Amino acid sequence: MTRRSHPLSRQEIKEIMRMPVPIFRKWIMTYSMTVYNLGVDDCKEILHDEFGFGEKRMQRLMGRLKEKHQKVLKGDGTGDGGKDL
Repeated sequence: MTRRSHPLSRQEIKEIMRMPVPIFRKWIMTYSMTVYNLGVDDCKEILHDEFGFGEKRMQRLMGRLKEKHQKVLKGDGTGDGGKDL
């Protein structure tokens, strides 16, 4: 995905505003996951380049993020049961 300074064009915004609610919900979920994954990729790059995270540490981090994500999807709002990361 190519990044732009503004994530959506005017035309895209108009199209989104015309979407029926069920289609919009699906679109917003997909869009949110895309933005989330871009952020995770940026974090992984920084952790590797600036702090020396290797493959093993990165896998542990990704495992923890996936675990937290699953808890949020199951209804635990924080994803950590009230505990810190």
